[in-house]
Amino acid sequence: MRNDTVAEFNDRVLQEIQGEMHTCYSADTVDSGNSDENTNLLPPEYLQSLNPSGLPLSILKLKVGAPIILLYNLYPKQGLCNGTRMTVTRLGRRCIEAKILDGEFDGEPKVIPRIQLSSAEGDLPFIIIRRQLPIRLCFAVTVNKSQGQSLDVVRVDLRSDYNVGLWTRDYSVKEYNRGENVVEDVCDYGLWGGSILIGDPR
Repeated sequence: MRNDTVAEFNDRVLQEIQGEMHTCYSADTVDSGNSDENTNLLPPEYLQSLNPSGLPLSILKLKVGAPIILLYNLYPKQGLCNGTRMTVTRLGRRCIEAKILDGEFDGEPKVIPRIQLSSAEGDLPFIIIRRQLPIRLCFAVTVNKSQGQSLDVVRVDLRSDYNVGLWTRDYSVKEYNRGENVVEDVCDYGLWGGSILIGDPR
């Protein structure tokens, strides 16, 4: 999935989860040392409307029980690395508590604070300094974020005409369910759009 498709899908699924919605707003400013005087006058509402790659979303909606993924290496020795999947257990004003889902620290609760991050030079005419939780919802993730993940059931979205041959080479999927070859099934039935399910949903 593309970033815009992932965000739309995550928001839609979050609405279906029971519980109170908690909205985290970022605090955004312009790096005055790398921008001209005019950009320093940009209103916060405009800065929050921008979500360049490499930064967490300016408006982050969460619920207890929602799955999230870390976007940065916070404390690698404690299992808080870029790509770590977690489940939200508590929500606060300036931090959240989440439980790690797999690996050496599986089941351990960790506190995720808001941190200050900057956009990459060249993404925008100016550099945004954003203070926000370094996470995203992960009901769905992009191709890049899915690499290295261990999941029992996965649905692959092919609506953007993503080449099945490329997908085969990227993920090296050989067997599915009772030894059936997913890639051959996809090609045989001509499923160049839509999605396919990998794994036993039962």
